[in-house]
Amino acid sequence: MKEFVVLSGQRSGSTLIVRSLDTSTDIYCAGEILHPLEKSKIHHIEWKHRYIKMGSYKATIFLNGLLWRERIKRHIDQFYRSRNADEIARGFKLMKSQLDYNSSLLPYLIARGVAFIVVIRDNDFDTALSWSKSQMTGLYHSSEKKTSQTIEVPLSFFELQLDRASKNRKFLEKFAAENCCHKVNYTDLIERWEESIESIGAYIGLEDLKVKRSLEKLVASDRVRVTNLDQLRERFDS
Repeated sequence: MKEFVVLSGQRSGSTLIVRSLDTSTDIYCAGEILHPLEKSKIHHIEWKHRYIKMGSYKATIFLNGLLWRERIKRHIDQFYRSRNADEIARGFKLMKSQLDYNSSLLPYLIARGVAFIVVIRDNDFDTALSWSKSQMTGLYHSSEKKTSQTIEVPLSFFELQLDRASKNRKFLEKFAAENCCHKVNYTDLIERWEESIESIGAYIGLEDLKVKRSLEKLVASDRVRVTNLDQLRERFDS
């Protein structure tokens, strides 16, 4: 069985990949099993790691990654060992932000021989815009709600999201270049779905993999209108 991880920054198509791959009878693909928030809704919630609470959100994830890192590794080990007999590949979604609080996690996965599917969205402005919209509305995919919303994104808030998008992209590009990974570009994923899925399948040992989209991503003009979009572009889209 092939063990894999879908590694990504926010708003890059990783949820779409995870949920779609999981529809294949040959693949078991879970969401963010290391998500620190107790009430977070992840795909295959039964595999969500239980953190030892240490006061604040940041203290919890930092100290768990520092003091109880072996406990996290055991959880990942159990996840992979619990495979079914008919599974050809098993994986979960890992966010770059989760690596920031657990420096031993990535070396552990590399040493384990886990295959990395690295999902990258090249346009930092679009990433920051998508993240801003989702954070301010709670709407992450077109299939989740049917109502339209109008928002104005504060410049200072957007600047923070843009900085994070840039740092995440640069980290992921460097990691993919230095390791034997399968890189998936967000634009290719959206515009050439079947080709992208087949390439992922070949990487994890499944030739001619074909799965349908399980979610529809939001596009810039869909469902959420940003009233100060021109101002954001003038200020930040260089």
